[in-house]
Amino acid sequence: MPVADMTNILPNTQVAGAALTVAGLAHAAGTGNTASGYFSATQLTKLTEAIAAKDATVNAAQLANAIDTQLNGSGIDPATALSTITDKTLPILNASGTNTLNKNTTSVMTKAFQYIEIPVSYGHPFDIGKKGKLGLGITGKVITGTVYQNEVLLVNRPNNVNAKDIINDITDNKKSSSSIGIDIGALYKYENWLNIGLVAKNINSPKFDGPIYHDTVKATSVQSSAVELKPQVRTGVAIEPVGWVSLAADLDLTENETVSPGSLVGSSIKSRNFGGGAEFKPASWLKLRGGAYKNLAGSNGNVLTAGFKLFLLDVDGAFATNTFTIDGHELPKEVKVNAAMSFSF
Repeated sequence: MPVADMTNILPNTQVAGAALTVAGLAHAAGTGNTASGYFSATQLTKLTEAIAAKDATVNAAQLANAIDTQLNGSGIDPATALSTITDKTLPILNASGTNTLNKNTTSVMTKAFQYIEIPVSYGHPFDIGKKGKLGLGITGKVITGTVYQNEVLLVNRPNNVNAKDIINDITDNKKSSSSIGIDIGALYKYENWLNIGLVAKNINSPKFDGPIYHDTVKATSVQSSAVELKPQVRTGVAIEPVGWVSLAADLDLTENETVSPGSLVGSSIKSRNFGGGAEFKPASWLKLRGGAYKNLAGSNGNVLTAGFKLFLLDVDGAFATNTFTIDGHELPKEVKVNAAMSFSF
């Protein structure tokens, strides 16, 4: 997530022999300036008053007239130009001229979460006669999570920043903690060919403490916010037209947060997947899977999936068809790998 310093943005040196302060600009503008009619009379008065309020020693009217003439013919809406000058430009022009680029603290905030969970599950079936069977289950999980957070300067560093710096620096500040998670689920089976399931994960919203990191803008240590695993609900259906083939589809009922930053600062890309696939079972000890899914709340393109089960070992993978480039390498926007060993008793 970018953290832009929009205050310390002035050049380090004087321009045309004048410091980039209100007094410096007034000196560069000189005298004898007349308005060109770009601003209305009311707007020009507001600009003059804003300049005078910033530095009462300058000829505010002359500087306002010079700005009016300079902007004439620019194509910029006068109201927009006036608000930009009064709200953004004038506040960083001060008498001491300290808001220079060599003090800029523009940075990128990096945050990541890694966790390991050890689940124990219990399920129980209920026979509902000719209508089929209903299974209910619950999982209790011990979760150990590590939250990483750091702020990496993009300017005024000893060396130029690159993607490797951002990736390496993210591990500088981390904190591990443990929590308990609870999942619940239900499965309806009709005869031997139809299954309908519903699962709700992390219904108790387990939380994990964030680390202390150095805020470059405030120049102080800051306690980062905790990471919360919010509840997620998914439903799915599977049919078996023949004994050795299963066809399945599932849909997220909740729109879930991800760690990927969104278009607005502080937001994240959402995830609400809809997908499907097929599983082939040529033998009791071997299963082969393939399919695809799409994020209905985002735009990573289609994600292709494949996997297999060999005795107790399950391995599955997924990768997006859309890509991005980092350090000259083209990578899928989304990659997932899952491996598990499971048995029933």
